[in-house]
Amino acid sequence: MKKTLMIFLLLCSFIMLHAEDLRKEFLIKNYPDHKVKMISQDSLYLLKGDKEILKAFFTDKFSSARGYVGPVILALIVDEDVTSVRDILLFSHNETPGFFRMAENAGIIKAHLSAGVDNIISGQSGISAVSGATFTSDAIITAIRETITLAKADVPNKSAKKPPLMLLMLTVIVILAGLLAVYLKKPILRYISFALYIGFFPVFLGRILSLNYIIGYLPSPVILTPIGLLAAFILILSFFKNRPYCFYMCPVGLLSQLGCKVKSKKCTFRDNRTLRLMSFLLFNILYLLGFVYFTVFPFMAFVTPYNPLKIITIIVFAVVSLFLPYIWCNNLCPLGTLFSIQFDMGRILKNAIKKRV
Repeated sequence: MKKTLMIFLLLCSFIMLHAEDLRKEFLIKNYPDHKVKMISQDSLYLLKGDKEILKAFFTDKFSSARGYVGPVILALIVDEDVTSVRDILLFSHNETPGFFRMAENAGIIKAHLSAGVDNIISGQSGISAVSGATFTSDAIITAIRETITLAKADVPNKSAKKPPLMLLMLTVIVILAGLLAVYLKKPILRYISFALYIGFFPVFLGRILSLNYIIGYLPSPVILTPIGLLAAFILILSFFKNRPYCFYMCPVGLLSQLGCKVKSKKCTFRDNRTLRLMSFLLFNILYLLGFVYFTVFPFMAFVTPYNPLKIITIIVFAVVSLFLPYIWCNNLCPLGTLFSIQFDMGRILKNAIKKRV
């Protein structure tokens, strides 16, 4: 009974935390005539109006867009296909108000509205920092460039709503490989499942499951996409099997399993459920505060295109796995905790059905 109550309270906390999304409220305030809905990871929102559909992309707090004091977070409102910037809204900053006002009055933000998406991404917009507010204006320019670059690369366009049949077929193959690995429990099938998932999703498609994606997926699923189909499969399977994604697909889980096989002096950590539940709530709170990076860490390190920071992250996790295998998976991972809660709920439901029968 105590365990059931804890799970119930955690699920309620999860729902309540995300029901009061600060960014969603911010968009509703600025676009009262539009219906606002979060549709995907990386703080992407859909704004549905009577005559148009817009998308809003937020700068991540861990981007390099940092002023003299701290990060500058903007909301870029773009058209559905990310071909033009319709509006740029200031979400939060820690700069001296006078410096920020100086940069804003100089027309830096308004200039980006007519600069063109491709010019902004390539750094050829012709917009430069304002003398006297260099750090602040540089942060604004960087925030706009990084956010529109992420939006252009990661927001699915109209064609993505109906992906090619070949991609859907490959997704089904990945799902079938995962099912066989879960139920037949053959080591070779497990590594085939890892290889197919990592090769197809993070490397080829540049997509990966994360807590951020699941948060956006639950209220408004995009089923007819490869990552949407995979998310549906994992969410359903997690009610019947304990953390199938972690043990048969997740690249961090693979590093931990390989680390266990390498002979080295290891410090083992048992599955600390209390710590995982606490970290799960912490990650949700950080998400609400705008620290989106924590909901995709460390999974985004495995997604193409790669950069030095991603490679270093992978190497660090690989080295840590040699001596502290499963320390992330069993103690900190919020995604694994969500799947674990689902499994517990599934067991409670099955036991309840058995008692009635």
